[in-house]
Amino acid sequence: MDRVRINGQLEVHPEAKYYIEWRIGGRTGGRFRNEVAGDEAIDATRRNAVELRVIRDGLIAAPEPPPAASDKTPIDDAIKDYLRYVKLQRKKRTWLTPLR
Repeated sequence: MDRVRINGQLEVHPEAKYYIEWRIGGRTGGRFRNEVAGDEAIDATRRNAVELRVIRDGLIAAPEPPPAASDKTPIDDAIKDYLRYVKLQRKKRTWLTPLR
């Protein structure tokens, strides 16, 4: 159970979540994140540190980095596409009605 002090009072929050996050290969390398149970957080962190040390020393291979996120559409292009869709697919009155 997690205990936190809020406004001077001690509260118990069993819904808390813990994550272990690390990178392999610096900022340009892969970013990894695992959720762990609250009571296992310290042990999981220690295991992860040992595993990263072994990877760094070259004793085991590093895991594959997660796939890169696809490029996102810039907001200006998304708005233009939407307005073009409305102009082509809706009545002229819809296109001419001002936004409120």
